[in-house]
Amino acid sequence: WIADAEKAAKKLITDSRKGKVQFSEELYKRQRQCLFDAFHGKCAYCEIKFILSQTGDVEHFRPKGAVVDEGGSPILRKRKKHPGYYWLAYDWRNLLPSCEKCNRPTKGRDGKLIGKGNRFPLLHGEYAWEPEEVASEAPKFIHPVFEDPALHLVLDSATGVMGFLTERGRACI
Repeated sequence: WIADAEKAAKKLITDSRKGKVQFSEELYKRQRQCLFDAFHGKCAYCEIKFILSQTGDVEHFRPKGAVVDEGGSPILRKRKKHPGYYWLAYDWRNLLPSCEKCNRPTKGRDGKLIGKGNRFPLLHGEYAWEPEEVASEAPKFIHPVFEDPALHLVLDSATGVMGFLTERGRACI
C-alpha cells in the first residue's frame, strides 16, 4: 500500500493545481489495519483500546482538508483559506489511529472544544502551504510517534489526572 499511497499523493498534488482534490476511501481502509496493528489497537493520543462500539478513526496529524487554529478559526493567507495538507493525506508519518473523542471535535461539559478535528496550531512562524515548507513548521501539538509526550505531559498516578509540563502539553490536553 505504500507504493499506492505515494502514487495517490502525486495525483493529489497534480489534481490540486486543477482545482480539485478527491481522497480515496479504499486506500484509507487498506492503511487503517496496518496503523491499528502498529499501535496495538490503541489511540495514538490517549492510548484507549478500540472496542466494538468505538472502532477508531484514521487521524491526520496535519489535517488533509481545511486547517484551523487552536480556537477553530480558519488559517488565512491573502484572504484564502488554507487548503489543508492534502499532499500528506496518505503519508504514514501523518496518519495516526485515534479514538473518536481525541479526533472528532465536540464540546466538553465546560463548553470548551475537545477533539483535534482540523485544528493545527503552530508555536510560532508560518504555516506550510506547499510540501517543501512543512519542515519549517513548528507544530504546537505533540506528534506521539516522533516526540516523547513525557517531556510535555505528566500523569498523576494517584488520581489518573493528566497534567502538563509545557505549553505544548497544555495545548494537547
